[in-house]
Amino acid sequence: MDKQEIDWDKPAITDVKMVHKGPWGPEGTLIPISISDHEKKSSIRRKVAAASGIPYEHVKLILVGIAQIGAGDRRSNVKYGNCGVAEGIGLTFSTAAAGNKPHQPRPTGNRVDNRGNWTQID
Repeated sequence: MDKQEIDWDKPAITDVKMVHKGPWGPEGTLIPISISDHEKKSSIRRKVAAASGIPYEHVKLILVGIAQIGAGDRRSNVKYGNCGVAEGIGLTFSTAAAGNKPHQPRPTGNRVDNRGNWTQID
């Protein structure tokens, strides 16, 4: 696999996964937004508000993986944990800039099932 050079000054597109259904579509709908390196939570919330129609003050951002952002409407009946995008966006920018789709499962060479059985995949 060739490594793609990341332009840290150029914005990248990432997908924000909506954690419940709404006017944007069913649960799990991906909303593309443009992000920059070191972008702040408030800026991402504004972009999600514009893309989803949720008023800014009701947008809840959650970090759903090391390079994945999720969002929802605080007015919904969905309960949110303490995880969240505290200050910045972690590895989301570098993942998006490299052209990776963060919400798609990545195959791994080796797997362990729920019972601890190892499967070698060649």
